[in-house]
Order: sequence, then structure tokens, then C-alpha cells
Amino acid sequence: QEGIAFGTLVLETSVGGFLIQVQGEGVPNAYRAKPLLEVKVPMGLMFQPQLELFNPFDHVLKIKEVFTNEGFLHLMLPKIPTPRKPGDPSSVTMYDGDVWEVKPHRSNKFINLSFHGTNPGKHTGFVHVRTDVDTLVIPVEVHVIKGGIHRLPELLDFETLTSAKARKEVTLSLLNSTPLPVAITDVVISSPDPHLQIIFKRGSVVLAPNAEGPVATVVYMGKSEGQFSGTLIVRTNDTVAANKVVEVPYKATVLYGSITYSEDNTSFPVGNSPYETIEKTIVITNKFSLPLQLFTASVEETAFQVSGLGVDVVVQPNEQAPPITLRFTPDVEHTLFSTALSLHTNVSVLRIPITAYHGKLSVNPGGGAGVDFGTLGLNVRKTRVLKVTNPNPVAVSITGFQGPSRKVASLSVKLQDVRDKEGNAVAEEAKGRALRKLLAGEKGFDGWALKPGHTLSLRVDVHCTAEEEVAEAVTFSTDAETVTTSITYQSLVGSLTLSPLSVKFPPTFAGQVLREPVYATSTFKTALKMHSIVSNDTRVSFFLANITLLPAVRTYVGDVLIDPSRGKTEDDYMASSVWTGAVGDGMARKGDVELQAETDAVFQSLVARGAHEIWAELRMDTGVMLNTLNVRASLGRTEMLSPAHKGFAFNLTQVGRAAALSIPISNPSSRPVFVQLLLPPGANGARELPCKSEETCVDKSVFLSPLSLMTGVTLPPNSEGLLGPVYFVPKRQGVHHASLYLRTNLTFLQILPV
Repeated sequence: QEGIAFGTLVLETSVGGFLIQVQGEGVPNAYRAKPLLEVKVPMGLMFQPQLELFNPFDHVLKIKEVFTNEGFLHLMLPKIPTPRKPGDPSSVTMYDGDVWEVKPHRSNKFINLSFHGTNPGKHTGFVHVRTDVDTLVIPVEVHVIKGGIHRLPELLDFETLTSAKARKEVTLSLLNSTPLPVAITDVVISSPDPHLQIIFKRGSVVLAPNAEGPVATVVYMGKSEGQFSGTLIVRTNDTVAANKVVEVPYKATVLYGSITYSEDNTSFPVGNSPYETIEKTIVITNKFSLPLQLFTASVEETAFQVSGLGVDVVVQPNEQAPPITLRFTPDVEHTLFSTALSLHTNVSVLRIPITAYHGKLSVNPGGGAGVDFGTLGLNVRKTRVLKVTNPNPVAVSITGFQGPSRKVASLSVKLQDVRDKEGNAVAEEAKGRALRKLLAGEKGFDGWALKPGHTLSLRVDVHCTAEEEVAEAVTFSTDAETVTTSITYQSLVGSLTLSPLSVKFPPTFAGQVLREPVYATSTFKTALKMHSIVSNDTRVSFFLANITLLPAVRTYVGDVLIDPSRGKTEDDYMASSVWTGAVGDGMARKGDVELQAETDAVFQSLVARGAHEIWAELRMDTGVMLNTLNVRASLGRTEMLSPAHKGFAFNLTQVGRAAALSIPISNPSSRPVFVQLLLPPGANGARELPCKSEETCVDKSVFLSPLSLMTGVTLPPNSEGLLGPVYFVPKRQGVHHASLYLRTNLTFLQILPV
């Protein structure tokens, strides 16, 4: 491990024993080989890490031999996925001989370890790696655990933060090796630390049995210099006392400082193909208050080669390091990208941004398509936006602009805005004199600089008053290229008439889908195509049946559909907002009556503010014409009783005799509806069970229905059915009244007077 270590050497001789104190310091090695220590593996699982080696030299590093003397460790060649070949059932092949040769300032994954955790306890060993330069010994320490909750990693190391604004995020994970799921209830710090922030959401983390998972994100900020350490407390819901609290130590170093270098040597302008190799030299200066030890320098992108830095170079404060040479060989895939030169030091991994760029602009629409308005009707206004973006990490100077001919009165190109890479409008850029001169086509000035990531937007407007065919273009010139974007359109005489001109639906409700057909007649000489139909209300849509509209033919375009269930959730006054399922004892609940009152209040609120009226527009764009179809409807309540039955009356019945009456019901919606006949709630909400049979009904009450007939029925869409029967057995002379309930997943509760 890195850092200072102490120990005692015991020397036994014939005259007695001697104790010798020893001390050493571990530092990062130039090969970036790290020990595998304090690895925890649940019993019965596999642990298969890859070992990686970095070449710090300017020449190829050859790996001669890899071996271990430990019986619990197995070595395997790594595998990489390869494209599947026709007729080849396998998509995986082994590395070739290149695995044993590490290119200068590159890394190779050269061997896989395999360990099976069969026996609990600590397993220690070594992996020996012999190269043509050095021999490395990599310690391996694996703990096979059975039961318990364990921290991963053992220590949260935030390493070194080098500025007051620096922040480092580390994921805190736990390994649950118990047979049951474990919930994380809280993550806190044992003592206050103003530099540390814990991002944890209570109730969101549950660890599966024998699994590892992230628990929280811990952020450390470089607010002040120093070396800091502490402990995080993780609480769980595990019933075992030892697993209720897991302590996780952390450490961080805040050391202000930096390295300086010439930024001109960190950017690589790429010319046109065939590409040439570009070489630049970077000299860094140590601005830390302590000596800076440079272990390695590397760039991940394979298009770069790094050389010039020796092994374990020490740079004193305010002194310069030996030059580092970067050789960049562009190709088709490496003309515009960003990467970093990584310097592994005794302070931290310091990164110098490296950019490669082609200096070209991105024009949208581009790729040869240009701005094509297609065919337009007369007096129809159309607008497109032409966007010019600078994808380069440096500003690009636009030295020239040529707009469309001024003789084309129906076409204009004007500045819309300039926006930064976040999409925010930059007013000062749009109002600048240089940009106005550029768009005016003035000569004799240096051009206008489009900043990195910024976008120049031009509004292209077309308004034709006579038939014409136009093919114009706009051209941008830079030092790297000339970009031309075409603008084309054709205008024709004609009209497109919709039938009906507007659509009015009858009153409807959530659960019912209504539709009306729409026709169109075109007087244009050529066929039109429906490009898009857009609604301004989610409840109104269009089913497009025919895209092509032929000249002088009344064509069925499609159907307008209205579906009120696609409205706002807070405006739902139907049963879907309160439905809890069927009732099993035949009695309506007092709570259901209160929920019905809430849905009634929602509907009354809609009516009060006029939101029950639907006014929508469908904008139908053929590219030639833009037609608007107005759609109107109103929301209302609906009934589950058949339209002819709003109440039910029994015929004259003698005292002591029984009469039966079935209840006709109707499903007016476009989906199946469950309907159930229920008795009203008892006094003060107390439930009185209905009769269990027809005989009991006759003996017990004036109006009742057997429980077997109150389980409910499901009506298909737009169908009718019967409920009941309800029995009337008068015990005395006179007029008798009662109220039953229809409970449905459409209207919820509806009173049925009898």
C-alpha cells in the first residue's frame, strides 16, 4: 500500500534475540500495477478481476512471464468480443500475441484472475509478472465471508483536491452477504465535517441477498487546505445487532496548487485528407508548494503517442518539467474530439485538456438536403430556420456570407438569434456590428467569430403571391471551407376545402370515444400529400386514412377522435379516480357516498370555470396549404340506467304477496363496465346485511334483493343488460319508497329510486 509502514525484525542468535526496527514508504509504481487487497467475496461466489499494466517507456514493453504459486488462484487469458462472421457460431475470440506487448504509454489487460470462494477466511498470495525491464509482484488478499453486511470499499479515499472549488464524488456501496434483503434506513457522518456532503434518499435502497449495491453518493469539497478523515454511519433494518450499524472511514487531502502550460500546444487543427501527423511539445510548470513527482503520462486516444517523460521525474516548485511530446495522427474518425493528457503524480492525477478540431461549421438542415419548402399555395406563409453551429473547441471566423438574390421578392433570410451551447440567447452577439456587416454582405472586414458551441440561427420566410419556381442558396465562407445551402420551393394556384368545416360532438365523458369522418376536396392541379395533423388538445386526435389527396376528388381523409379520458388527472370526475373494486356484502359504504360527493364537486368545478367545454384545433399541413379544423365538445355526466328508466315503480301489490322487478341497465361507454346493485348504507354508516335467499327477502323487508344476485355483472361496450330482480313484499297498505345504488367502475355511485 502507499504510505509509510513500520515493522519489527526479530533476529535470533546463539547469544540471544535482537529486535530491529524497520521503516519503509510505498509509492505508486510507474506501471500503475495495484495490489488487490481487502477484497470481500460472499461464500460460494466467483471473483474474476483483470490485471492491467501500463508502459511508461518510449519503447514497447514485453511481458515475458506471468505465474502464481497459490493454489486458490487461477490465471486465464483475457477475451475480447469480436464481430460475428457469417457461419461462425461464436462471437468471442482470445487475444493474440499483442496481449504480451504493451505499446509506449499505453495500458494492456494482460491476464484474468479467477477465485472461487468456497472456504471462509482470508486467502493471501502473489501474482508474479516478469517483463523485459522489471519483475513485478502483485499482492492478492481475498476475504471469503459468510453472513454480515460489509462496506465496499474499506475506505472512501477522496485522494487530493487541488482548489477551493474542487469536488470529488465517491460511491459508497455495501455487500449484503445475508440470506435476506436489507433496507438502508439512514447514512450520516459521525462528527461534523463542512467539506463533506452525503446524497442519500431514505427508503430508496434495499440490498438483495448475497449482492453488492450502491447506498449513497458522498461528495468532498476543497473548501480549505489540510488532511481530513472521519467516519460515516450506515444504519440498516437488519435484526442482527452486528449488522444494524456499519461504520465506513474516509480520508481526503486538500492541497491548493496547479500546473501551468501553454494552451496553444494542447490543440491540434486537422486539415483536409490526406491527413498529416502533427507534433507538439508541452512543458509544464509546478505551481504547488511542494515537489511534484511525475510517475507517468498518457492519452487514452490511440491517435496520440506520448514520449519524452522519464520515469519518476521530480519537479521542484516553480520549476519546469522535461518536455512531453505529443504526436497526433488524424484519421476519418479523429478530426473533432476532446481528450486529456493524464499525469499521474504524487499529488493526484492531473489532466491537461487536449482537443483536435477541423475548423468546419455544422449546418442544419445540411447534408445536401438544404431548405426545401416543396409546393406552396398562394398567399401561404412558410418559415424554416437555418442553423449554423460551431462544434469546434475554438472560435471559427465566418469571413463571408452570400444570401439569396434580392430579385426574389417572395423569399427573405433574416437573423433570428445567436445561442450558446446551453441554448441561451446571447443578445450582445446578435446585436454586434460585425454580424450585421456579415449578413449584409459587406466586404473588407475580418469577419465575424462564431464562438465554440454557439449557434447562429437564420429565419427563412416564404410568401408567394403568384405562381413561381425558386432555387436559391445561402453561402458561408471560413478559412477551412465554403458551405452552400440551397433554398427551393414552387408555388401553385389552388385551394383545399375540408368537409365539414368544423366538428361538433354530442356531450361525452371519460370512457367514451367518439369519432367523426372528415373529407377534403383539392383544386390544385397536382396531388397533395398530408404531411402532418397536429392537435392543440390531448383529448382530440386524428386517425389518418388517406395521405394522398387527388385533384378535384372528394377524398376521405380520416376520422376526428375525442377521448376525454386523456385529459388532466385532477379534472377526472368519473369512477376511475376513486374506484376500489367490487363490494362483497351487497352494501354501499358511507365512504363511497362521500367519494361520490367528491367527484360531483370536481365536475361542478369544471362547469363553474367553463373547463367542461372542449374547444380544440387540428392543424392539417399538406406542405402546400395549412388548414385548420375546429373541434367542439362538452363534458357531461352519464347514466347506467337504460334511457327509458330513470325510476322504477311496482304495480299494485296485495299486502303479504311478493312482486319482482328487474332493472334494465346500459353501458354507453367504449369499454367494458362492471355494474353492481347495492343496498344503501345503514344508519350512521352501520351495515345491515342483505337477505341470503328469496325466502329470507320475503320475510325480512319490503324492498330487498338476494345476495347471490348482487355480485355484479360486466357489460360489454355499448350494450344492455339486467340486474336483480328486486322484490317488493308490502307489510301494510300504502305507498312505499326506497333507494338502491348502482355501483360501477364508470359512474361510481348512482341512486336508483324505487
